[in-house]
Amino acid sequence: MPATRGALLHGLKTSDDAASYAAARAALGALQSTAEFSMAVAAAGRAGSAATVRDLLDEMEEGGVPRDAWLCVYPLRLPP
Repeated sequence: MPATRGALLHGLKTSDDAASYAAARAALGALQSTAEFSMAVAAAGRAGSAATVRDLLDEMEEGGVPRDAWLCVYPLRLPP
């Protein structure tokens, strides 16, 4: 039986390195909400990928997904 979306999101939320992040994103597929993007941004940040965080924020903007307050502030913490 395939994993539920909730289980896949939990895998994303708990990933803490580039390999586990990539596996979780591949299994999850397209992100569908601000909450899912928030989880992905936090996980990518923990994995140390500022470029992935920026790509996710661009993807949100292109898809018309609204940012919450945390997603507006988080990029300020990224290295240039």
